[in-house]
Amino acid sequence: MAVSPGHSFKIKPSMASDGQTRFYSKVNETGPIAFGMEDCCHIWTGSLDAVGYPKFWLDGNSTTAKRAAVIISGTVLNRGQSVISICGNRACVRRNHLVTGKLPDAHMLSYRGRTPVGAGDIAFIRTMVATGEASFSDLVGQYGLSVEVLEGIISL
Repeated sequence: MAVSPGHSFKIKPSMASDGQTRFYSKVNETGPIAFGMEDCCHIWTGSLDAVGYPKFWLDGNSTTAKRAAVIISGTVLNRGQSVISICGNRACVRRNHLVTGKLPDAHMLSYRGRTPVGAGDIAFIRTMVATGEASFSDLVGQYGLSVEVLEGIISL
């Protein structure tokens, strides 16, 4: 049974070490640095689905490698949550390049494989919130993203 975005999934303690070891054996940690990101992408070298998205087998379930990266890190994904790459690299599974959000956020952030919320925007969002110059509602309106994604961008 595949783990779909509409189902909750929590990693079992027994899965952590085996799943994590297998997962990271399929990752090249010296990928390119996406424009505006502070560190390099971790490129998935394992299986891909029919349209080129990274796939991983976790606890008897096929899931995206991005979801697996988040689950292995200990984050519980709830019904309806998507995992979104803010670097815009389809093959990147670096945990601090991934945020959780809703499907519309995923569409907004992955338009044709590039993030329309660019690196300058990410730095701007972080600065505006840190200095108190903008509220979450201001930024949600400006960028069309959910509060959940904005919180993820700020906390990375």
